[in-house]
Amino acid sequence: CGGENGSFLAAWDKDSGTELWRTIRSSTGCWTTPVVVQAGIGLRKRHELIVNGSGSRAGSIGTVTAYDPRDGKIFWYAQGTTDIPCPTAITGEGFVVSTSGANGPIFSIRTGGQGNVTESHVAWRYPSGGSDVSTGVIEGKRLFLVSERGIASCYQVITGKQIWQTRLRGDFSASLVVGSGRVYATSEQGNIYVFEAADQFHLLATNSMGERCLATPALIENTIYIRTAMHLYCIGKPLDQAADTLAGV
Repeated sequence: CGGENGSFLAAWDKDSGTELWRTIRSSTGCWTTPVVVQAGIGLRKRHELIVNGSGSRAGSIGTVTAYDPRDGKIFWYAQGTTDIPCPTAITGEGFVVSTSGANGPIFSIRTGGQGNVTESHVAWRYPSGGSDVSTGVIEGKRLFLVSERGIASCYQVITGKQIWQTRLRGDFSASLVVGSGRVYATSEQGNIYVFEAADQFHLLATNSMGERCLATPALIENTIYIRTAMHLYCIGKPLDQAADTLAGV
């Protein structure tokens, strides 16, 4: 709960509804969704609950914070987000990538730290280029992002080296999704751009949904669900073909 006042992070027992713990956050606004990652190796493995940023009335620098999902205590934090972030932390390859603010900072943090890790665990940083709303994706060792104005970029996750950058038509609020080696970028104008999750930009298709679209597509197995302003689409095998598949025909 990231409001102007009384921000907190809490956990409930999913069966009984009993509140297990509640941690007060010194934040005055945060739209991001928490994510859980596994950090460490061997006997030192642990789960970390990541929140991408925090708000501040004074306009000070926000923090990416990792909590212990068992009790809500802070493992580590890294400073560098802009005020009141929207994107969710992007996780993969042992890193947490943060973007925040319109053309705001992009920076990558190694998981598994303790305390203030701004100097010790931030692997790389760009002062600008981050998206304000859309969350990017990590596929393999590549990070893909798209800005509000349609600047699509690909970076190496480990080094932060930019591999390519191109412009897509339209404005983008929906987050990127990836499946079968393809990245899907949905514009507010209702165009879904499909390109390869590769070291070179290769546009495979542009699909027009014919109306405004703000929602992120959902990929479940071999099916894509797309919610536009007026419709919900399910794109995949027709039901009769799916039934035949299940029956082993």
